[in-house]
Amino acid sequence: EKNEKLEAPKYRHEWYQTADKVTVSVFAKKIPADQVKVQFLEGHLTLTLLTGDGEVDFSLPLQLFAPVLPDQCKFQALTTKIEIILKKATQVQWGGLEGSGSPLVPQPINMSSVANTRPAYPSSKARDPVDWDKLEVELKEEEKNEKLEAPKYRHE
Repeated sequence: EKNEKLEAPKYRHEWYQTADKVTVSVFAKKIPADQVKVQFLEGHLTLTLLTGDGEVDFSLPLQLFAPVLPDQCKFQALTTKIEIILKKATQVQWGGLEGSGSPLVPQPINMSSVANTRPAYPSSKARDPVDWDKLEVELKEEEKNEKLEAPKYRHE
């Protein structure tokens, strides 16, 4: 019997984005900057961490969600992590760090069209606005004209 286990990645990574940048943090502690190699391509990123004698210790190849500008990307080796900053080629919201590599271009988010769209619930029919002042006057008239009679109780 073979006892094959999928090996967990040696270092975990996380990412977040702003309108024009994506920041990837790889949590590898105390890696000297000269042992960190990052290759930036328009749609790919490869991080390689080397041992002291130049052997590959860890490799993280990523197919990116959308294109980046390789000449404006950079990385920094900090004491607690490797921080990689990717400059987005277009200011679009990424749906994830990695993409399928398909040539589909993510569409920019048009916030003005999102803000002007009303929810489409079955109960959200377009109605005429209610004139509350007019309604109040009508109710007061109705109350005046109505004969309010107290219920009559009979005690037996």
